[in-house]
Amino acid sequence: EQVLAAVTTKPSAALNLRQLSSIEEGEPVRLVILELKRGRFVLKDSMGITRVTKWFIAPFATFKNGELKLLNYNIPV
Repeated sequence: EQVLAAVTTKPSAALNLRQLSSIEEGEPVRLVILELKRGRFVLKDSMGITRVTKWFIAPFATFKNGELKLLNYNIPV
């Protein structure tokens, strides 16, 4: 639950874009479908510090204006 909030509601609230993290009747729907990957992933942050993790949340597809778009995301390995 905390991980999902960390990649959905918290970033939209920080950017003052709360409407992007909710689904309401009569409002346009914008979704990102996420995929939880297990493996060995090498991640580098903005300070150049590298971490290795067993889990990675990757964007799989988006849904906007009634259109589903599959994403080809390069997972860091």
